[in-house]
Amino acid sequence: MRQLHVMATLLSWHMAKACHDLGDESSAMMHARAAGVSAEQAEHPALSALVHGLKSLISYWSGRGEDALFHARRGAAEYQQVHGTVSVWLPSLEARAAALLGDAAGAAAGVEQAGRRARRSSRMIWPSSAGC
Repeated sequence: MRQLHVMATLLSWHMAKACHDLGDESSAMMHARAAGVSAEQAEHPALSALVHGLKSLISYWSGRGEDALFHARRGAAEYQQVHGTVSVWLPSLEARAAALLGDAAGAAAGVEQAGRRARRSSRMIWPSSAGC
């Protein structure tokens, strides 16, 4: 069942992205919510974090800065243990949404957090990079 929920998450995520790319924000958010439910059912933190990022992205490009900030912050806060690209993407989305809302301090904090997570992730990927 877990594998089916993971596949449902991925398929719904891609449907949401396709709808967003076609300019249908309502359908995009509907598919993103479905992806979120499937990720929760799969108990997959990385996919759940990815879905929060997608919701933030859809909200940002729909001109809903407050929603974009909410989704990015929620994903970053709830899934701090997740590493890799999504761990950097969420605070980057937070910074962008804060900038859209005119919150320079929030934008700077998001950029700083993204930098910290990027450095942490790169150490995890390349743990023995002495001399590089």
